[in-house]
Amino acid sequence: MSNPYGPDDNQNPYAQGGAPQGGYPQGGFPPAGYPLVSPYPGAGARLGAYVIDLLVVGVVMAFIGAVVMWDDINTWIDDLERWDGNGAGPDLNMGGFYLISVISIVVWLVYRIGMEIWKGQTIGKMALKMKVVDVDGQLPTFQASFLRNSWYLISTVLSFIPVIGWVANVGIPAALGVTISKDPYRQSFTDQWAKTYVVSTRPTF
Repeated sequence: MSNPYGPDDNQNPYAQGGAPQGGYPQGGFPPAGYPLVSPYPGAGARLGAYVIDLLVVGVVMAFIGAVVMWDDINTWIDDLERWDGNGAGPDLNMGGFYLISVISIVVWLVYRIGMEIWKGQTIGKMALKMKVVDVDGQLPTFQASFLRNSWYLISTVLSFIPVIGWVANVGIPAALGVTISKDPYRQSFTDQWAKTYVVSTRPTF
């Protein structure tokens, strides 16, 4: 198909600077069925979509967490009630917590990647009228979606390392916001890795 973001069908848009030539360049058009008001949503809108996605996954993880840790929490409460105050207090078995951490990574990535390669949109992006596309306006591939969401995996793994984890949990999201704000096509650094773009799907009418 014709490239909605590049100059024409015979040129590689990445050979001329690694990005499409603007929102409506030289006769370029948005993906079919998605007329655009503002071609590239900014960091604030994308943060809003991310927060909605966090809430969606958070509800799922709250249910899973309750199932996985129910027995451990009840045992800890019983031990706490029997504790007479002498010596060290009872410890909560953290095995379930670590299991939940692993499950949360899997659930987040399955949700984000699955929705992006299926519809180009998570629930958060649907709510705020935006979509992930490649340079041709097509849905991202599994590899591209994994690359653009890999920051979450990196941040979560590093969070288990003292100090480094705190820096990563603050620094990586900040770097995403800064690169989105400064890039002319509102690409985060992971969008640049994946060669994907987040575009508005708000109709002009």
